[in-house]
Parts: sequence; C-alpha cells; structure tokens
Amino acid sequence: MDSQHSSEVGLQNAYDQASNHAVDLPFDILVLVFTLCWKEQQEKEAPEEREGELYFPTIASHVCRTWRQHVLATPAFWAVLEFRQRKPPVEKYETWLERSKDLPLDIFIGPQPFNASSIKHAKAILRLTKPHFERWRSISTFALPDKVFRVIFDRISLDGMGRLDRLETVKVDQGFGVARYSTRPSDRRRRRFKPFSNTGEAPPALRNLILDGYSARYFTGRCKLFQVWGIIKRFVLDPTRSLHNFHDFLSALQNLRILEVNDMQVGRYPVETDIPQLIPVSSIPLSTHHSLTQLSLHAKQTTRNTIMSSLILPNLRYPLNPRRAEPAISVSCLSHLSRNHPFPQLVSLRLSISHLPDDNVIIMGHLEGALAGLPELKILTFDHVDFVQPGGRGSYLSCLGRACLRLRCLILFECDGYTLENLVSIGEERQGAEGLGSPLRIVVRAWELPPGTANELERLKQLVQFERMKLQGGTHTFPNYFVLGEWKKSMEM
Repeated sequence: MDSQHSSEVGLQNAYDQASNHAVDLPFDILVLVFTLCWKEQQEKEAPEEREGELYFPTIASHVCRTWRQHVLATPAFWAVLEFRQRKPPVEKYETWLERSKDLPLDIFIGPQPFNASSIKHAKAILRLTKPHFERWRSISTFALPDKVFRVIFDRISLDGMGRLDRLETVKVDQGFGVARYSTRPSDRRRRRFKPFSNTGEAPPALRNLILDGYSARYFTGRCKLFQVWGIIKRFVLDPTRSLHNFHDFLSALQNLRILEVNDMQVGRYPVETDIPQLIPVSSIPLSTHHSLTQLSLHAKQTTRNTIMSSLILPNLRYPLNPRRAEPAISVSCLSHLSRNHPFPQLVSLRLSISHLPDDNVIIMGHLEGALAGLPELKILTFDHVDFVQPGGRGSYLSCLGRACLRLRCLILFECDGYTLENLVSIGEERQGAEGLGSPLRIVVRAWELPPGTANELERLKQLVQFERMKLQGGTHTFPNYFVLGEWKKSMEM
C-alpha cells in the first residue's frame, strides 16, 4: 500500500511539474488568443450594437491573481477610453485613468450615449476627460448627433488651447447612419466642423487627420505638418475642374506622406471597364510633391488617370493603398510615365485597357520607356491589355526581358497579344542579365495554351516560376480579389 501511495504521489508531483500553466505562455501569444476571441464577436456586430463588449485587460484581470497583478501594473492597458455604452462608465474610467499613470490617451466616442440624454452625457464625458487634455494622443468620433458633435469640439477648441501638445490623430466619421442621429442637413454640419478656429493653427503634434463626410478645405491652411490624411467624401468629381484644387491641396501640405481620397459617388469597388474620357496628357499641368509615399484614389478611372498623369512624386511607392485591392490606371498614362519618369521609387503598378483601340498602338509604344523609369518596380499587373504590335511584328510585352530588373511578379489578367514564345524569350533575357533579384514569377489568367507547346512550357518553367489559372464562374469584371491575392504572395517572396 505504501509503495502504491508513494508511486501515486510521485506521479502527481511529476504531473504538476509538467503541466502547462497559462502564465508560462509568452505574453504575445496570450494577447493573440484573447484578442482573436473577442475581436471575432466584435466583427459580428454593427458599431451601434456593441454595447457589452469586454476590453482585453478586463478579461485578462479575471483569469487569476497573478494575471491581475500583471494587468494592474501595466499602465498601457488602461490608456484607451471607448464610450460605446448607453450610459458612459464614468466611475470605471476614473479608475482606468489612475491606472494609466501619465501615458498618452486614445479616446473614442460613439453614438450610443446620445440616443436619449445627449447633452447630459456629452458633458459627463468632457468632465471626465478634459482634465487630461495634456495626455490626449487621439480623438475619434463616429456618427455623433450634430449638437453633441459641436459641443464636444467647441469645448476641445476652447479649453484645449495650449494643452493638446501630444494630440497626433483626429478622426471624425459621419457614419452610414448619420441621418438617424443628426437633426441638420449634412452640408450644414460639415461647415460647422471647424476645430481650433480660435488658435489659427492646429495642435503642434497633429499629423493624422481622417475625415469621413466633412470638408477638408478648412484644414489645409492650419495643418501644414500633416503626414497622414484621409478624405472620404465627394472630393474629386470632375477631373478637369478639380485638378488645380488637388494640386493646391498637395502644395499646402508638403510633409504629407499618406493620402487617401474616396469619391463617394463610386461604389466600394470602382468599375474598371467604364469608358474614360479622353484627356490629352500634354494639356495636363504637372505638380511635384516630394514626401508622398502612398496615394489612394478611390474614384472613376478618368479621375485617376488625370490625377496620376499630373503628378511627379519622387518617393511614391504605392499609387494606391496596398491594403486593399489595387484599382488600375489606364495604359493611356504610359506617355506620362515614359516622358517624365515621375515615380522612380514605385514598387507596384497595375495598368488596364485604355478603351481607345484606335490609339492603342501609339499608347503601347510608350511601354518600354515607361518601364525604364521604374527601376524599383517589384509587381507589375496588366488587366485586359492587348500587347500586339502593328503588322504582327511581335509583342510589346517582350521589352520586359530587359526592363525592371528588380521585378518579382508579372500578372497578366485576361490579356492578349503575347505568346508562350514571348514569355520564354523574356525568361531567357532576364536569366542572362546582371543585377537581377529574385527569380521572376509569371501568373496568367484566362489564357489558353495552343496545342503542341509542351516543350516550350517546360522550358519556361525552367526559367521562371510560371502559374496559369483558369477562370471559374465566368469572366470577372472586377479582378481586385485575384490581383490582391497575387500581390500579397509576391510581397512575401
């Protein structure tokens, strides 16, 4: 009996020593586990319905005594105040402010507190946060009623003067349900949003401004140090009339690094096959901006073509936001790229059909010159482009054998005017060239190989990483998802 008991005790001790306690896991893994569990539930709910969501430190502090000690001793956990509840949790956030010590604060205000008692709750939020103006790092609002919106930002402008030295980000979003919360027309509401009007300039650290549904003109003279700016409204409508305004906007913000312009007339994914207006490139005035590295133009193709053909951006790396599917610009911009070499640092470019077949020969004749001005290009996408040269003399695509030596991926989406021999020739030329980086990856879609080309195909696979994909479910008018997937694969190479 004694030996059996001692054996059981020994096994229990061994089990206790070998057991995996949650506290032994790396902290980053724990954060990931809890974040994924709680974020999945958040994404299922609309913003106005997120009433009882739990904040990660609150969840973690309830795991055990050890975790609670660690969580309470970490000020960064308590430096985010989100007002999404019908009644602002003022007492709870007073405790959070004490725990956060002197760290910068990130504040979000949603519409939920103002469904019934709007001004009362707005004043309660201001009484809680106003003594900490010196700590504000960001302020974000979503779908606030007009009266509440003005009360909050009027108070920020008046009492925050000289105290908002750490404020870096302001994000104001009308929200898709703004009509439900606002009692005034949206145009009047936009005119009333003029924070910091009593100072003549914005807070010194303010770098990031995201406006969803508000006018940007008021800010251009006050916020010359901006580095990130998002404008989500009807900003670019008629390219011929708005181009000078766009140039003036960039000229006023010489430190701007990231700009997103979203034309709300266009759907979530613009139609890439709409027939653009023909605007002679020679008649478009040029503007230079040295700081811009990312430019997102979510607008009709004519607008994108006109703006891109008017800019010289020596440090631009992405013509449109790489976090979304990259909308195309027309091959009609090739003459601008060939003549001016405006984007020498460009990493990714997507070109689409010009819809002007009579001028296709002239336009595609600029392809090699355009590529010569893109030495850093890694991903090149052609969308419904015809590469055939007049008289059947070959393919314009052949110039890729000697251009863009850093190119990692060539994507051909439903293109014509090239053959398997053209691709083999490109692979052979690039294999013999000096200064090449990673092997070229060629992805083609909706392209049928002619019979009897097995040998050429095998030769091509020896030279490059070749992938041929068939269309499923018919022709895709919007190849955004396909291109985005290939873009991500290529950036990981």
